[in-house]
Amino acid sequence: MSLALSIRDLRVRAGDRDLLSLNRLDLPPGSLTGIRGPSGAGKTTALHAMAGLIAGQGRLAWGDTDLCGLSDAQRTRFRGDHIGMIFQDFILFEEMTARQNAMIAAMFRPDRRSLARRTDALMERLGIAPLADRRAELLSGGERQRVAVVRALAHDPAILLADEPTASLDRPTADALIADLAALSRDAGRSVVIVSHDEQVWASMDRTLTIRDGRLVADP
Repeated sequence: MSLALSIRDLRVRAGDRDLLSLNRLDLPPGSLTGIRGPSGAGKTTALHAMAGLIAGQGRLAWGDTDLCGLSDAQRTRFRGDHIGMIFQDFILFEEMTARQNAMIAAMFRPDRRSLARRTDALMERLGIAPLADRRAELLSGGERQRVAVVRALAHDPAILLADEPTASLDRPTADALIADLAALSRDAGRSVVIVSHDEQVWASMDRTLTIRDGRLVADP
């Protein structure tokens, strides 16, 4: 299932200061969208609002679900059911194996067996199946990021959100990851939003937005 994003008059505040102010944004279901802008512009704040990690005022709806109208617990449940996230620093458990890390989000779900099969298939597709039993501390940067990608997609989310997924990777590894993310997302009709300073990421997106000082200022 693909989900469209609709934002209207969204504000995220810290004290009396607006961290993010987006009057209107519509992203169709199954689209790949990049977000660029200088450091501190509000890109990660926008991504966290889209994930329901922070509460905003206004409307931010995936499909018919307005995250601004949900409680913390309801946003957490929505995120667990519909959103996969990839972080710049991977956030792996070093003492656990690659497969254990990839499966961590599925450990307590009732459909654990089907998720295990999906995890194994994703690891095979991304070329890290031979590393399944290797501890995370022994993996290279590119291998760690691929484990993070599998973990984010293991429950087949309708939405994938990524924060600087190529920042710690060399150019060939980053390009391979971009191609993998685009292919995996287009195959499933998944809605994708990626925050990045990487021009190669922007080139692979359907659309790239620019945020500056917490506002959407350009959309080429």
